[in-house]
Amino acid sequence: MTFQQAVEQASPPVNTAYQPGLQALPKRARAKLKYRDSRKLTGSIDLDGALADVCPNAPRWDYGLGIADASGREQALWIELHPATTSEIGVVLQKLAWLKTGYAPMARHSGDYRTWCVLLAGN
Repeated sequence: MTFQQAVEQASPPVNTAYQPGLQALPKRARAKLKYRDSRKLTGSIDLDGALADVCPNAPRWDYGLGIADASGREQALWIELHPATTSEIGVVLQKLAWLKTGYAPMARHSGDYRTWCVLLAGN
């Protein structure tokens, strides 16, 4: 299953959140990412934005990326941009627990799709 397929099979409103490449991420988020081969970035979703109206008080995770590995198989990388302070560790762990409940497309699939990443972005 590709990242796009997983997003499109997710429950609304996530199922319409897929964008090619990094288009789902705002410029400030894209600026924090460094990558060698942009052709391997197959798609993205703004998970936080997609679920803001449905789960307004939930500790929502920020973004998901589809990335093709050397064999062409896609993996999902879940990215949380968060302040780099020790007082925020609990918040990030709450968001990770929420993400693992299954709101993230592909989170319920094989281990290939369970890559979690927290980018500590300063303040």
